[in-house]
Parts: sequence; structure tokens; C-alpha cells
Amino acid sequence: MDRSPRGPSLAASQRDSMRSARHSERSPSQRRTMRPTREKRMLESKAARRARRRDERGKMRIDRRVIARVALASVLIASVLMLGGCFLFSSPHARFTADPQFGYPPLAVQFDGSASNSPNGAIVSYAWDFGDGSTDTGASVDHTFIDKGTYAVKLTVTDSSGAVGSTTHSVQVMNHAPHPQFTVSPYIPQRRTVTTFDASESSDEDGYIVDWQWTFGDGTTGTGDVVDHIYDLAGTYTVRLTVIDDDGKANSITRNITIGGCNSCGG
Repeated sequence: MDRSPRGPSLAASQRDSMRSARHSERSPSQRRTMRPTREKRMLESKAARRARRRDERGKMRIDRRVIARVALASVLIASVLMLGGCFLFSSPHARFTADPQFGYPPLAVQFDGSASNSPNGAIVSYAWDFGDGSTDTGASVDHTFIDKGTYAVKLTVTDSSGAVGSTTHSVQVMNHAPHPQFTVSPYIPQRRTVTTFDASESSDEDGYIVDWQWTFGDGTTGTGDVVDHIYDLAGTYTVRLTVIDDDGKANSITRNITIGGCNSCGG
């Protein structure tokens, strides 16, 4: 009688039979589906990585587009603000009149800057520079120029927004002509005797005389503020004096003088 243990062997044999039966009931395609190969898992892993890379590249492209659009929008906004600032805060327009614009010293001039205006608001200050070292403030001012010359008068205006504008015009203070005058001695000059011409009383209102030029009417000339001259013949002569001031301006005067005969010299 065989007494070897048979329980465990029988149980194992039954499990193998059942596994074999289940396997035989599935089709080959079902078996492939249920048991994916290593190769298939590797392919699926590669596909997943490629998909992730595509997603990342797409996100990077989107991010770059967003950044570019934001940058462009920033530039446009800055440009609009800049242009708007230029329009809103453009310089005010400084304007003024001067009456008179030229004349002789001392020259009193009235300046009126009330026509100045600004697109930003009201003009709140007026600053004047008269070009002679003097300044003033106010919409309308008066100023007297003492010395001759051409002066660049500048008006600077400031509006309520703080913007500043300026303009410049010239005022000409002209040179007075010198005033020539002279005396003759003796009172009744004689031929062949000394006649003295004195122009030392000539004057220049806004400067001084630098030259005295004489023509004596007999074809001779002379220079200087006081000169002596001898006429050879009796008669009437037209004497002309021209004086020139320190600015080169000239003025002349003429006088007729009569030269008598010289009794003591036989004429």
C-alpha cells in the first residue's frame, strides 16, 4: 500500500489545470492586451516624453508672445503719455510791444507783455531783462535807457503749470549828432593878418568830439578845435566846420566872414 503524501501534489495539480483552462479560454489578442510587452511600455514612455516636450515648447512660445505683447503695449502707453505731456505742457507764448522802439537818450520806453498766452493755463509771472543790466517784473513796465546802443530786451513768462516761454526784441537808442559852433577873432578880420577860429564850444550830448575839420573858403583846410588862418585877399569867404563824435557821427556848420583890406600893409 502506497502511503506517500498526496494532498499537496493534488492541490498544485488542480491550480495548474485551472490556470491552463483560463489561459486557453482567452484569444491571442486578449492575451497580448492583458500582457503588454516591455517594448510597448518603452514606446509609450517615449511618446509621453515627446508630448510633454511639445507642451513645454508651446508654453514657451505662448510666454514669449505674451512678453512681446506686454512690451509693445508698454512702449505704446509710454509714447501716448509722452505725446500727451508735450501737448498738455507745451511752452507758453511770450509776446510784447515796445513804444517807442527807437529814439535818442534818455529814451523812455513802455513795454506791454499782456498779449502773452499759454495753452496750459494763465500766465502767472512776467520777467523782463532790458539788456542794460536792469530787470523788472509785471505784465506792463516802463524803462529808460540812458546810453546809446542797441539793446536786446527779453521777456520770460511762466504759466500756471510751471512751463516757461520767452521772446526777445531790440530797442535802438540812437546816437545824437554833435553840435558844432565856432567864433572868429578879431571881430573884423583883415587880410594878411592872423584870424583865429575857435570851435572849443562845440559839444556832443551823448559822447564827445574827437575831430574838428575846417575849410576856409579860399581853397585851404585845417584841423583842430582852435586854428589860425591868414587870408591873402580881402573879400567874403564861406567857412565850414565839421565835427565828428566818438561814435563816428558827423555834423557841420557854415558861416560867411568878411575879410577887410589891410591899411597898414598898403592894401
